[in-house]
Amino acid sequence: MLIAIGNSDDATLIDDATRLLGDENPLVRGAAVWALAQLQSDEAFAELSATAMDTEEDESVRAEWSRAV
Repeated sequence: MLIAIGNSDDATLIDDATRLLGDENPLVRGAAVWALAQLQSDEAFAELSATAMDTEEDESVRAEWSRAV
């Protein structure tokens, strides 16, 4: 689902991807990060990334945040 969201070019799906940033599964969170990087402006994504990096504990998800910025 998150791959489809990221490839959709539909900014109305940003809230759906954002909600999944809190999923317990790090694979889902990482996919949500990727989807948001595709849909949001660079500025909005960088702002979200700065906040998320403070709380994300999984290294693979942190790497996704870093790659996308």
